[in-house]
Amino acid sequence: MGGRIAIETRSAEASRLTVEFRDTGVGIDPRPLLHLFEPFFQVQHALKQRAGGLGLGLAICKAITEAHGGTLTAASAGLGNGATFCVELVTVAEPSAKLLSGPAADASTPARREDLRLLLVEDHDDTRKVLARLLNRRGYKVEAARNAQEARSLSSERTFDLLISDIALPDASGCDLLKELGTKHKLRGIAMSGFGSDTDLAQSRAAGFLEHLVKPIDATALDAAIQRVVEKSRAGRHTILYIENNVASVRLIEKILHERTDIEFLNAREGQIGLDLARQRSPDLVLLDLGLPDLPGLDVLSQLQSADATRRIPVVVISANAATQKIEQLAAVGARAYLTKPIEAPEFLHVLDGLLTPT
Repeated sequence: MGGRIAIETRSAEASRLTVEFRDTGVGIDPRPLLHLFEPFFQVQHALKQRAGGLGLGLAICKAITEAHGGTLTAASAGLGNGATFCVELVTVAEPSAKLLSGPAADASTPARREDLRLLLVEDHDDTRKVLARLLNRRGYKVEAARNAQEARSLSSERTFDLLISDIALPDASGCDLLKELGTKHKLRGIAMSGFGSDTDLAQSRAAGFLEHLVKPIDATALDAAIQRVVEKSRAGRHTILYIENNVASVRLIEKILHERTDIEFLNAREGQIGLDLARQRSPDLVLLDLGLPDLPGLDVLSQLQSADATRRIPVVVISANAATQKIEQLAAVGARAYLTKPIEAPEFLHVLDGLLTPT
């Protein structure tokens, strides 16, 4: 009782930050000090009540610190002399103002946040306030509503670029709200939900939501989703996902698409990663190799075609196997086209435009 804890920060070098924690507690004997950061290690003190826990806290702290390029150390003059813990981290260079200047933004430049007006609909008070504050700090113009009725009222008085709405509102479904506001005001939407199954994603996308984020919502992920929605809405941009682990094949497709500013290109080098990306990003087209390191390409195609969230995405198989039986098998499962390696640019672009152009 009556002890003290002192916290001190210093930066002897511009590239390093040190945070030191000193206490006047029971201290640590030199011998256990050597093992302090080992998993499950606990210092035994001659106390009436032993401290609880599993002995993992300091080991986890050290692992996290080192993962960020830092160090965590401990020192003590012995029992009865307190202890000192020192965290040293590498600092990040301050962004240069020059990066923000230059010619006017082109199709690949992120949307100016200060130009985007967001309508945020969330019935949980703390979540709504925190998200609104974080988005405001990032430069967006945010109006927040607690329910669908407030959202309707705000949208009738003001103009918004994007709706960010919880799916489960107290007076309506977020899906119904987007359908209504999308029809009246041409609003695009990002869904927030506590659920993220294939069925949940399919329902939100059927309602018109372009992104589906699962709670708890990370501000950085939300910011990235906003930028993707705005970018995708510019001049009919399309997203293509290529599930392929061969670097040369990926580079070839990137080269062919280099001049196509209307295309956002994604690459997944494993089948499962490709399936996850397809669910999360809902691309307009999937290019699929059959020889993946973790899953057979046919299995990936089957899963894409069987899941509610991805079955409407056209899939083009790209492979060196040109056997008629294989092509027929893939078509039966759901492949929309089949291209044989090595890819010829004119044929590839013809198939691409045919599948991306609305009929």
